[in-house]
Amino acid sequence: MRIRNRNALRRWRLQRGYSQRELAFLCGKTQATISHLENGLMTTCSDDLAVTISRRLNVPLEELFEAPRSLGMPEDAIDSAASCEEWPPA
Repeated sequence: MRIRNRNALRRWRLQRGYSQRELAFLCGKTQATISHLENGLMTTCSDDLAVTISRRLNVPLEELFEAPRSLGMPEDAIDSAASCEEWPPA
């Protein structure tokens, strides 16, 4: 997924009180990955990482990320990714 606004990512991370290293740990990534997203060195990331970051920051997925239009991902798929639950249900 493409990052919509790298400054929003940084702002939400700071507002939630996380360092880059702390957010990276919570997402199972390196601090460098979060830094690269915030500084524009990485403009896209996996769908899984985008969902994990938005969940950890408690921010709607579409506020931080957008699906690349070249993939033709339907908008309802983006919405459902933000609210997906474990499958199969317990």
